[in-house]
Amino acid sequence: MTLSRQHIILAVVVVLYSFAMLLLWDYVEEDAYIYYIVARNIALGHGYVYNIGSEHIETGSGFIWQMLLAIAYLLPGNLILHSKLLGALFTLLTFWQVRRIEQHANYSNILALIIALTAMPILFWSQSGMETMAYTAMLLFFIRALTDDKLHTWIWFSGFLVFCGRPEGFLYMGLIPIAVLLNRELRTIIVNQLLMLGTLIIAFHLWRWWYFEDIFINPFYAKSARNLAISFGTTINYFQSTGLIWLLPFALVSLFNKQQRNVVIILLATFAFCTFFTLAHPESKPLFRFSVSAIALIACLFAIGCATLAERIPEKYKRLLPLLIAFNLGGWIYSQASMTLSGNDNTRNPLLENAGYFLQGPFIYSRDIAKKAFDPDIEKHCRLTPIARCEQETRWNDVAAVSEWLNRNLPPGAIVAGDQMGEIPWRSEQFLHFDMFGLTERCFGYARFSKRSETSAHLGIYKNLLEQIKVQPVCSREQAVEHFFDTMPDVILFYVIFYGVKKGTLNEMIYNDPRFKQHYEARYIINLKTAVYTKKSLPPMTEPTFIPLFDLSRHKAFGCYNETATRRYLKNLNANIPENKIREFLQACE
Repeated sequence: MTLSRQHIILAVVVVLYSFAMLLLWDYVEEDAYIYYIVARNIALGHGYVYNIGSEHIETGSGFIWQMLLAIAYLLPGNLILHSKLLGALFTLLTFWQVRRIEQHANYSNILALIIALTAMPILFWSQSGMETMAYTAMLLFFIRALTDDKLHTWIWFSGFLVFCGRPEGFLYMGLIPIAVLLNRELRTIIVNQLLMLGTLIIAFHLWRWWYFEDIFINPFYAKSARNLAISFGTTINYFQSTGLIWLLPFALVSLFNKQQRNVVIILLATFAFCTFFTLAHPESKPLFRFSVSAIALIACLFAIGCATLAERIPEKYKRLLPLLIAFNLGGWIYSQASMTLSGNDNTRNPLLENAGYFLQGPFIYSRDIAKKAFDPDIEKHCRLTPIARCEQETRWNDVAAVSEWLNRNLPPGAIVAGDQMGEIPWRSEQFLHFDMFGLTERCFGYARFSKRSETSAHLGIYKNLLEQIKVQPVCSREQAVEHFFDTMPDVILFYVIFYGVKKGTLNEMIYNDPRFKQHYEARYIINLKTAVYTKKSLPPMTEPTFIPLFDLSRHKAFGCYNETATRRYLKNLNANIPENKIREFLQACE
């Protein structure tokens, strides 16, 4: 392929991805704000902490990403803009490395780019503010270091990036012995590479032990999988829901490629590790996020498989090969277009939905996105209405409005508890935030982990190890409840759509404790999403701006909801609202 064609391909990829960025710019993942909070604290000299002045706690899954965001915070502009630009940079690096790994000089390397460029999880998570694309780029760099003779001296560095990039990074260290067995030339330098890599990993863990008094990130305790068993049905569902099932046949054909056999084996081994970890976390949102690396790997294998068939297929059948490739690519693209990315707030494919808005008014849409890029507190006024009928105004988004409401009604230093520790704490930095889910609160994370370890062999083993080395006492659920009442938050926010006060949870134990009813009462429901409990001694809050609210204490309602939704959310709240009060709320909405 000539240099000019390479430039054309690069330009097309950049243009198409830039357009996808424009359509998906409006989204930031809730957990990304945890990264932002810690990055701000690091950059301002408070250390790796969630609450200023509190304990050191590793709240993010990606240490490298956290450090990059801390540096980005010091740059002019806002951190959300910088995180999206970083995500775009690592996405383009991923596209470039996908093309470099697939080394054939024919059309097959373009196929790998098409798959990566049309993958909804890649496009969506590249703009989420999370570490997903940075980690995928690091993983591909590690694979290239293991398989490219010119990059072997970078094994130590790329391996360390992968190890620190995400908690499952240690799994991919298993690729090193596989690469050594496949490549004799690698054996001459691998000892030095392993010594440097091992020294860095040991030094990093010693620092982590000293600084955080732990050997794992806190989200591991809050979210660790109870059961690592993977069923056949779950596996098939994963391949179907992500669209990977359309690419697997050609990917498996790549095994017959003699020229790149070592590369293929490393890619398949990496794909196996990646799939194992993904299926061990079958919840919908993590499943789609963790599938990003798998898609990049399978894109390379698909392209190699296509090139292999082109070389080996009998001449009389070669004219059918483009049709077969087009059929599988068509199925892949259709699966991505119909993907809803279940687990987030989008009920339809966000890329196609926003593309429709863009086509109705491209200049207005682009201007609204430009405003949001430089002022993340606002979102498009046209979010719920066709652009052709909406004005050029902007408004606060719902979560920012909740933060503004808290900022207006609570004194600095107030303690706000909740199970969503992202955007609201980011916009309410003058408060102390108490995490009832456990991502940023060590005792609650340990309590969730302790409960799961009772029915999990691998978690039970780790719990025993943790107690033996006495890094930190492992809180029980009862101790977590006592920790909550020792803290005595002023306000409690339950995001009732997902968690709220459900049976068998730590929240239910707190809710049923006599001290809770003695000190707290349910006062508000915000936007039919967030239930607000406050101390009984706290004076009534003022009416919020821009968001609907049920005032349970004064029996007033602001905003309209249908009756079914109202009853469902009040039931989730466990507020025991009398039927006549529910009717009052509904009438007030009319």
